[in-house]
Amino acid sequence: MAAAALEQSILESKDKDTLLEMAKALGVKANARLKKGEIIDKILDTTALSNGLHTIVWTATDSAGFVEGLGSRYFTVSNGTAATSRVQALRSAAVSASDSTGAPAAPVPPAATGIAGRRGWGANAPWRVYPADASGTVTVQGQELDRFELQLNLASGEQVTGNVRVGDALQELPVGSTLDRSTGRFVWSPGVGFIGTYDLVFSRTLNGQVVQRQDVRIVLRPKTLGPQVVIDTPVGGDQVGQPFSVAGWAASLDATDGSGIDTIHVWAYPVSGAAPIFLGVANQGVSRPDVAAAYGEEFGQAGYELQAQGLSAGDYDLAVFAWSSRLSGFLPAAVTRVHVR
Repeated sequence: MAAAALEQSILESKDKDTLLEMAKALGVKANARLKKGEIIDKILDTTALSNGLHTIVWTATDSAGFVEGLGSRYFTVSNGTAATSRVQALRSAAVSASDSTGAPAAPVPPAATGIAGRRGWGANAPWRVYPADASGTVTVQGQELDRFELQLNLASGEQVTGNVRVGDALQELPVGSTLDRSTGRFVWSPGVGFIGTYDLVFSRTLNGQVVQRQDVRIVLRPKTLGPQVVIDTPVGGDQVGQPFSVAGWAASLDATDGSGIDTIHVWAYPVSGAAPIFLGVANQGVSRPDVAAAYGEEFGQAGYELQAQGLSAGDYDLAVFAWSSRLSGFLPAAVTRVHVR
């Protein structure tokens, strides 16, 4: 095996539970009854894997059952003699995901329908339909270390090939992705550093002729941990009259549908130490194209706003609490201090 990450010395430094997880990720049959050395032998027995490029991924599952990708490595399996297996493995890696012709995109109109897909590492990650825009492009937003699964629509007898568009040419699909040409199932687990826009072109073929293409744009942003609660106005130190606007945005950046925030409560804490005052539930769904540009279109309606009033003159710490649907609880508050005239 060409992957240094799977050298025996490294495997021997791992505990038994970690080795069992690695074996599971590789599709290697191993159980807790085996000795540590036996598990290592099974992992290093690459004949259970086909020649070509493979991905091994580490994930973590919290007590609520949510799964996050922690890291990944790509490695090449080369079974057989050193002279021939390397060539076979490279060929397999090249065709396992796509046909790299370098030719322009197929001169057929793109499909105008959406694609069923899902994002996330959990076995029960929900499926949804990603719609096509007016140009026929389906856009999927995510992060590095994410996992995407798309199901392309194929008619009877059709197959599908896939490529990534680079300028006017077509190149191999991104490393770490797989495409089943017969079923139309596409899976990609982008590793660390996969950031930016990837324009994929899937071509449906019948008897060797392209009958339709599907354009898919996958936009990857840097991995972000945890939700965000931001107060844009008022700014700390502002002197405000009443009523005044409390506005900003809140989002759980690992949400797969919408902002991931169910409700937002705003409180005023008198600096004097008197009891806090509940100002109300903020209006959500305020358009925030700046947030969408930074974090993805699914967060384009992550803004909130509340008209605050009924406070006596004095200094207050305004606190905004957002309820995360994923965590099933209020997030730590964003706070700003103001003087109410």
